[in-house]
Amino acid sequence: MNRPPHSGPDAPWTVGRYQLFDAIASGGMGVVHLGRALSEGGMNRLVAIKRLHPELALDQEFVRMLVEEARLAARVRHPNVASVLDVVEDPAEVLLVMEYLEGETLFRLIRASLEREQRVPPAIASAILTGALLGLGAAHEARSERGEPLQIVHRDISPQNILVGADGVARVLDFGVAKAASRTTVTARGAPKGKLTYMAPEQARGLALDRRADLFAAGIVLWEMLVGERLFAADDPATTLARVLTEPIVPPSRKVPGLSRDLDAVVLQALQREPHQRFSRAEDMALALEDACTPATQRQVAAWVMALTGPSLHRWRQRCAEIEAMPSVFSSYPELSPPSALLELPPVRAASPSPAPPEAEPPPPSPPAAPPPLPLKPWWRPWRAPLLAAALGAAASAALLHRPPPPPALPSAPPLPAPSAPPDLSGSSLHTAPPAPSASHAASAPSAGRALPDRRAKKPPRR
Repeated sequence: MNRPPHSGPDAPWTVGRYQLFDAIASGGMGVVHLGRALSEGGMNRLVAIKRLHPELALDQEFVRMLVEEARLAARVRHPNVASVLDVVEDPAEVLLVMEYLEGETLFRLIRASLEREQRVPPAIASAILTGALLGLGAAHEARSERGEPLQIVHRDISPQNILVGADGVARVLDFGVAKAASRTTVTARGAPKGKLTYMAPEQARGLALDRRADLFAAGIVLWEMLVGERLFAADDPATTLARVLTEPIVPPSRKVPGLSRDLDAVVLQALQREPHQRFSRAEDMALALEDACTPATQRQVAAWVMALTGPSLHRWRQRCAEIEAMPSVFSSYPELSPPSALLELPPVRAASPSPAPPEAEPPPPSPPAAPPPLPLKPWWRPWRAPLLAAALGAAASAALLHRPPPPPALPSAPPLPAPSAPPDLSGSSLHTAPPAPSASHAASAPSAGRALPDRRAKKPPRR
């Protein structure tokens, strides 16, 4: 995946049908870019594309686990979860294509609020974390196509992985990614081992995990939103680990007077170091949080987000509009796309029909080949010949019997008079004709010809 040599600094990278533009965020695993998915039908859409660090993309075992976990995460469908759309494996790159959401991460929102010397309002914090918990619950209960529990554990719930949209909806990011990241053996710079400051004690010790580890991390996020401080962060990892394992948890109301004791109870139960003492399900924690502090409405959360990040979101909207307006060779209207657009992508057939070439004369048909001799059918036997002949004879007789009657005969002409017999020279009367011989007599009397005169006797004899 290389930048086109003719393009400027704002030109995109291209991989397959995806384009990568400006970087949105950066973390231990890679960089998230604003991207665009292209299609021949012109149904282009904005996406968020995570591009892994080069050292991670070269680890085939890590890539295999990452692809496997991303496919599992694609089974999570919930309004409070950012969907995983695709995984692209290039010879030198691995891209995770996710749903693009307009908004800011909770990490940036907390920082922007602290820069104004403000804390996150409790009702806003309750609404954000309640939405994130509902998304977590959907992931924890996700099942495969066969109905088997997937047992997904996020393992990296943190303010960086919770996005609060401009629509006021909180969504959890990077499902399935953190689990593969925690199992990798890569130790180079930027190797993802999870965020130690948001780890459950059993995760920091390397023990087996279940969904309750995510609820411990959610308790840390809630504490930091209410107090405006980091709970376990220290200058070095060893001190941070010691705080995660042994540091007593201070109730939020001690740091911020005015917070209710019910809110303290929810935070302290989520931060119990023994997993069986925490909430057993994300939905249970969400219900308890709603009872302790009424969540703000979606419109109120959206107004809070715009008040903190309105100018930056406005700039992103303008940038998204520029990207969507860029021509593409996948456009359904090729006359609007300049020839220099996306040279790395393969050419696509134009949508407008081109004039058809003149048809060539068809070649003369070749003479049909002689059919092969039919094989002797299995029903033929010599002894069946008489039966076949009898059947054919019966069919012929029936045809004769059912033959239509002949047409009526036309009236015949009067019969001609029969020729008179030659005169008998030896008789007494020349005018008396001899009686006509009968049919039987005529057929049986060859001597009638002897009464004719022998004209050969008149010829003179030869000398």
